[in-house]
Amino acid sequence: ILSSSTSQEEIGMLYNGANKKEGVNLALINHDWLPQMGRAIHDWGGHYAIIGFANIIESNIKKSYPEEMYNFLIGQAEFAKAYAYYDLARAYGWAVIVPDNDSESPALPTSSPDEVLKKAEEYALKAFNHCPKYEFLHHTDGVKITNKQYASKEICAALLAYIYAWHASVPEGVSKSERQDYYKESEKYASMLIDGELKGYVSLEPTIRDLVENTLNNRHTGKESIFEVELDPKYIVSMPREPLYTAHYFFGWPYHSDIIDSTRAPRNTVSCKRIL
Repeated sequence: ILSSSTSQEEIGMLYNGANKKEGVNLALINHDWLPQMGRAIHDWGGHYAIIGFANIIESNIKKSYPEEMYNFLIGQAEFAKAYAYYDLARAYGWAVIVPDNDSESPALPTSSPDEVLKKAEEYALKAFNHCPKYEFLHHTDGVKITNKQYASKEICAALLAYIYAWHASVPEGVSKSERQDYYKESEKYASMLIDGELKGYVSLEPTIRDLVENTLNNRHTGKESIFEVELDPKYIVSMPREPLYTAHYFFGWPYHSDIIDSTRAPRNTVSCKRIL
């Protein structure tokens, strides 16, 4: 059951209950929450790890790289940072904006949701400009990318639509005219995917059954799928709790489970699809 309240509200209610001596055990509170699911995984530190790794990529990319390789690498890094800041603003509101390099880690105060979303927009726009359309997306070795777990221009457009829509709903620090501008920007990028220059990457499934059978339960065949992180169960067995295997820790809604050897697989591992 999806939670109707935010993570901040849920945690606040638990703390209020503990303060009122209503029998709440604070030791059992899980602070890794995803706001749209209530009690689920949402890792503050993990998001900053993503930003940190992206900074390392950006700091080490050389201008002398072939243009296609440069655009691919810088586009993936910028998309990762954009998504991380967007999700931090969505989950926590106030968050820290870190330096754009891999050498500094000063103690910094949190920034407002308005400021964090502006940073997410900045990186998402850069990623949109660097990333090619899905049909032209290749690995740095030239191999065609056939899944949806790497940023393409279409995925960046979808993220921009989400960021601008969320920014328009920020309760403080955004004027009425700015809200209208953000809604217009959200509609602009969404329209690119529906009937504009990026049309064809995504479309609506004709029925709910098709949505469940295709988008939610098959790989690469869903018309409504925009961005996926895939986890093949065979890697769970061969690389249990491998920290570099990102999809292992990437859970969201919706997801589906495959048959996994439960005696060998680590706890809470599923073959998952995250829809942006």
